[in-house]
Amino acid sequence: MNVLDSKDSLFFLTEEQQQYYSQWHHYEYYFSLLRHEFLHTPYVLLTMADFGVFYYYDDKKLPVVNSENAFVFLLRQFMLDTTMKNQKLHRMKAITVGNPVQSLIAAAATTNLFLDGLRDVLREIPKDDLVFFSKYSNNSMLLYDPRFLLKEGYPKRLVQLETTILKELRNWIQVNNDLFSEKVQQIIRMLDEISIIERELFSEFQL
Repeated sequence: MNVLDSKDSLFFLTEEQQQYYSQWHHYEYYFSLLRHEFLHTPYVLLTMADFGVFYYYDDKKLPVVNSENAFVFLLRQFMLDTTMKNQKLHRMKAITVGNPVQSLIAAAATTNLFLDGLRDVLREIPKDDLVFFSKYSNNSMLLYDPRFLLKEGYPKRLVQLETTILKELRNWIQVNNDLFSEKVQQIIRMLDEISIIERELFSEFQL
């Protein structure tokens, strides 16, 4: 799976940007940091890819959000929007901007932050609906295929499912606000520690 395919990104990515990402060393390995039960779920991998873009660029250079994809992929857009509006996570970009490794680690940690809530939410979703959602929630080639529209009834069923999941995730965050905030602090502390270690390691090679 190409997790940096621009057609599925919540950002407008240029060919140059996609080519640049493909040169990041062992990019795909960082996805193993995600909660293991979600490792093969397309919308989760793409969410982490979106966060990677968010953390890598400062606000002035951050690519523009693709409004059409944001409208289609409601759950991913909610997670991205929540992260962008969280002042503590936003300030963390002081550590990650321009640093691929820090950006990917922050992206994985932020994705896991939401997955902990989604894990509880998805337990309440009927199995058939969950299979449908997991299969089609981010396969854009199918989503825009007329034959798929006729057979599966998109967008109605998928939008209804995604809206339900989004609503329940928002409620989970509100109910567990203290826990959510503490997990945000844990991410920040982790990135601070990694940043310190990184500086100490590279200082060994400085003349």
